[in-house]
Amino acid sequence: MLTEEEEGRAKELNFSVAQVAALSAAERGRLYEDTKGFYIPDEVDSGVKPVARQRVVGLTVRGLLDPQPAGPGRRTLVLTDEGREALALWERAHRAGLVTHAVKDSRAGSLAQRRSAYTFLSH
Repeated sequence: MLTEEEEGRAKELNFSVAQVAALSAAERGRLYEDTKGFYIPDEVDSGVKPVARQRVVGLTVRGLLDPQPAGPGRRTLVLTDEGREALALWERAHRAGLVTHAVKDSRAGSLAQRRSAYTFLSH
């Protein structure tokens, strides 16, 4: 059961399916960046699933992801405390039928803010 305040916060998150997938991968330590871009390893066929650059930047700008060094030319994106709380709240609200996935990614800040907020390994 969520309080009215929690339900309101969950609705404000307005996550898309792809954003939840990226956050869930980060929660498991499975969201990476290298010089080719962002990806989640595919556990089924040993390949990788690319993740949109702006999706990761948007979640980072919102304070939900934190890039951590993971060796030369590679980073692991992990959930911040705020990201962990947001994902848990979203999942609870979604299971309760109180929120639905946004059709497209919710954005944070202006394009200029998002671009300046992250130094990419890839060009």
